[in-house]
Formats: sequence, structure tokens, C-alpha cells
Amino acid sequence: MGWFDRSITKPSRATKPAKTAVRSKAGVARIERDVVVHREGEVGDYRLILAKTPSTDARIKIILDKNPSLHCLVTKQHEVFAVKPRLQSSPAQALNHLIALCKSMSDGHAVQLFYVSETIYQSYIEGLSKAQTSGIAMLDNEKINQLFLEAIRQRASDIHIRYRESEAIILFRVNQLLRPHEIVEASTAKRIITAMFNTTKGGKDFSMQQSIDTSFKYNTETGAEFMVRANSSPEKRGVTVVSRIRNIKELLPLEVAGYTANQLAHLRRVTDKHQGLLLITGPTNSGKSTTLTTIMAHIPREYAVCEVADPIEVVLPNVSHFEVANDNDSEMGRVMKDMVRQDPDYLIVGEIRSQQTAHAATSLAYAGTSVMTTMHTNSIAAAFPRAIKLGMERDDLSVEGFLNGVVSQNLVPILCEKCKRPFMHKPNMSAYDNQVKTGHYGEIFEGHQIFYRNFDGCSACRKTGIKGITLIAEVLEMTQDVRKLVACKQHYLISEYMESQGIYTKHSHAANKVMQGMFDPTLVEDKIDPFKRSNVVAALRAGAINA
Repeated sequence: MGWFDRSITKPSRATKPAKTAVRSKAGVARIERDVVVHREGEVGDYRLILAKTPSTDARIKIILDKNPSLHCLVTKQHEVFAVKPRLQSSPAQALNHLIALCKSMSDGHAVQLFYVSETIYQSYIEGLSKAQTSGIAMLDNEKINQLFLEAIRQRASDIHIRYRESEAIILFRVNQLLRPHEIVEASTAKRIITAMFNTTKGGKDFSMQQSIDTSFKYNTETGAEFMVRANSSPEKRGVTVVSRIRNIKELLPLEVAGYTANQLAHLRRVTDKHQGLLLITGPTNSGKSTTLTTIMAHIPREYAVCEVADPIEVVLPNVSHFEVANDNDSEMGRVMKDMVRQDPDYLIVGEIRSQQTAHAATSLAYAGTSVMTTMHTNSIAAAFPRAIKLGMERDDLSVEGFLNGVVSQNLVPILCEKCKRPFMHKPNMSAYDNQVKTGHYGEIFEGHQIFYRNFDGCSACRKTGIKGITLIAEVLEMTQDVRKLVACKQHYLISEYMESQGIYTKHSHAANKVMQGMFDPTLVEDKIDPFKRSNVVAALRAGAINA
């Protein structure tokens, strides 16, 4: 009996979900003997298979040629896409042989076996035939589809294409980490980039010698809708294109985003106020827009809600959406003036990045509208000088009834539970330096077991050592004490004030998750300033107060 038959008819102890199951929205991926089995339904679009490059290994070709009733594709990465054959049939035996062969060629990496429906497989065959007979234009469009579908399957937030003179590397950002996806010929990459921008710009000529921004919707055959924001910038050796991908129907509940229960209570009190300003801050790719959209989606329907953004990423039934380019000051000014006549109870502004937008938001907040917006800063304390630089007055920021609260957040990778390690072993550091650094964190987090990323990873985390992302955050309601600090130009003392009051700062919130074994402290310090012992003390104090 081969691997295929054995795994279906009599699962071993290693296949018990409590020990080896990897859970996801698509279901459960079973792991057995270096093979990860993905259930039928996880591949819901045939174009995902078209994205793959078939293996050219002669031994694989022989097995497939001898078994035409086995509907299967084996990729160069030794992934297997197959229609599930009947137990103990000839196709089942052939699939066993293919898996064994892939295991022998995978250099210790787990073989990924994806079961697909017959409908998906036949659509793949038809799509492959069209791509082979319809010429370059068809190939370009299909390649774009394949690229986005694979990025979506891996839940990538961004696609990077680095086009150079002889070749181009395509990378996916998954769980905040940039991973190489594939290397393609420069000519192929150039056609993909040109086709993508020409299509989204209405067929206008696209030049790789100029910086261009664009946005467009991408729909899959399963009905999922994604907003893509792309930027192309010339580089000395070619061009770099970055595309941000967001599922426009997916709203992340704040309860599972990573906030503490106490932070959520503070946030609800601030958002329940019917006039004044809420600032949600953080660096690029920190989840600001996701948080703002979730808050907007939960505003009761009896209120008038208007959103001004560039672009509109998520369309909600109870919101009036106004799309305007952020770099068009005159148009932004006109739209913001129109908002007064729209009589909104809540105004959502995608981002404040100009004085004109800041002045308009200030006026509306004073006029009795609840204004919520985002801003690029790395902490709550940094939000105040940034707001002042954009044209807000210190007197406004410190007066009661104007600024209701400030949120600052970052996204941090979560360690894989199955392979995290109790000591550092960064590949780019010597054994001695790793040992010294482990001791350093041991002193800061004294009395707590600290875990670190396993850079070799395991099959459960796709060899990355990371299983997901979550927030570290600080949420501050404006109190009289905080307003005094702002009025006296002592905003730099806000973090110290928060910790003295048992309010989580980013550092104490992150320290708490490090002590829970969720974070590698070095990955946190990639996002914020280095930890100090005082952050751990503050985390323990905040945990005790908020328990």
C-alpha cells in the first residue's frame, strides 16, 4: 500500500489534528511524513494553477504519460495539484509514486499536495490551451492573473517586482516578511508591468521611465473582490513596482486584531463621542486603514457617515464614499467644503497629509462632526508635533472637546508555536553574538521564558518560523493631565505618563506578548525602539491593573 492509500484509509498518530493539523480559513491541512495535504476547495480558481511552472523532470513526465487518467500537475517547486483518485486504483498508485519522487527531490522540504475538483482541473487545461495558442497578449494577462491569485492564496499584503537589465525577481510580503516568489526573464516582467498599467490606465501608453500610481479592482472567479494600489518607480537598473492588495469585503473584528480588552474599552468610549477628532497613527503597513474601516463599519445606521479617501478601498452600505486624489489640494479642498453641506454625523478621512486637509478636519470637528482619520507617526507622542506641522494649532490639540483620543499601532509577526526556539540563532550573526543577545534579553525579561524565531521553520509555517501577524498598540483618551502635557510642550512625557497610570504603551503591550511566547523580541525591535527593563515592569503593572 502506497502513501496515498495509507494516508486515507488508516491515518497514523501523526495525522491527529491536535498534533499536526494546520488550521486556516480554507480548512485543515493534514501533515504526514513530510507531505502537507490541502483539502479540495482551497484552490478555488483554476488560474492559481496556471500561475505554476510545470516540472520538466523526465521521470515525472513518464509517470504522467503512462497514467492519463491521473489528472495531475507537478510544479518545478514539487507542488502536486491532483484530482483525488479512487482508493487503490491505478491513478492512486501513480500519485503515490509521484509524491515519493517529489519527496526525494525536495531537499528536506515538505511536499505540498493540493486536491482540486475535476471542474477546476478541466478549466486549468482549457486555460493552458488558450495561453499556448493566443500569443503574447494572452500570456501577459494570464500571467498577471496567476501572479495575483498566488499572492492572494498566500495572503500576501504586497507584491514587489524588481525589474533589472537581465531578469526580474518577484517577491511577496507575507506576515510582514518579504519572501522571494520567483525569478522571471526581464522581457517577461516588462510585458507584465506594461500590460498591468496599460490596462488599469485605460490603454494609455505606459513608460517605465516615470513614476506612476494607479489603483484598480481585481475579482476572482470565486467572487472575492480585491483593491490593488500599485506604484511604479524608475530605478538605476530598471524599475521597481509595488502593488498593495486588500480584500474589500474582509473586515477584521477589533476583538481579534490584537488589542487588549482595556484598550478596546478606551477605543469604544472615544468612537462613541459625536464630535471631535480621533487620530489613528502608525507607520506604513501597520493596519491603520483596516482599523479605521472596521470602526466605520460598526457605526449605527441612524447616523450619516461620509468617507473621503484615495482610493476608496471598502464600500459599505451605510456610508457615502467620496474618492479624491490626496495630491490634488484644490479638489480635496472642494470635497471637504462639500462635506459641511452633506450634514455628516461622522466624517472618515483616509489620511491627513496636507495643511488643507488638516484645516478642514479641524473645522468640521469644531462644527459638531465626529472626525476620524489616520496619520503617519510611530507613537502617540510623535502625533502631536506631526499634527502641528500639518497646520493644527497646539491650543486646539490641548483644548477639551476637540481631540478625543489618539491610537498608535504596529503589526508584528507571530512566532510559529511548533518550531519557535528558546535561544537566538540568527543566520547573519555568529554563535557568540547570538548567545550574548540571548543573555541580554534574558536580563530584560528576567523570570520569563523567551522564545525566538526558528529561521529554518517547519512544514506548519511554510519554513518561515512565522504563523501570522497581530497588533501592538497604545490607545490614549485625552484627559486633563494629557492636555496639560500637550499645552506645555511636554508631549514627549506621554509614554511615561501612560505607563505610570497602568495604560499599555506599544513597548509594554509588546513586552506582555513577548512574555506570553507570542513574539520574538528582535522582531518587535524591528518595528519600535529597543526594550528596557522598565517596559517589562510597566507591562506587569498594566496587566495587574487591567486584570
